[in-house]
Amino acid sequence: MPDFKPEHAAGDDCHAPKAGRIEIPILPDLNFTPDPSLAEQGWERRFMADPRQVEEATRLYTELGFEVRMETIDPSELNEICGSCRLATCRAYVTLYTRKRP
Repeated sequence: MPDFKPEHAAGDDCHAPKAGRIEIPILPDLNFTPDPSLAEQGWERRFMADPRQVEEATRLYTELGFEVRMETIDPSELNEICGSCRLATCRAYVTLYTRKRP
């Protein structure tokens, strides 16, 4: 495998090439509020994820002394900016909550 050699001299401003560059839109600040009944019981909303991918997070939080629960996502949790993705998100993802074990 050939060595990587930059196309610029040291000290030059390094900019990504224009050709083939993909602009990634900045997501709006989406503040998701926890389920009020769960928050009353001491549960803290952590994040939304594909249920198949929360296994490691569940293990980590459990090892750190937390109880862990997954909840389905209610469309009202999602901002209107999510548009048509709201339905797909609610069907495909869960919200992970934790609380410190007594």
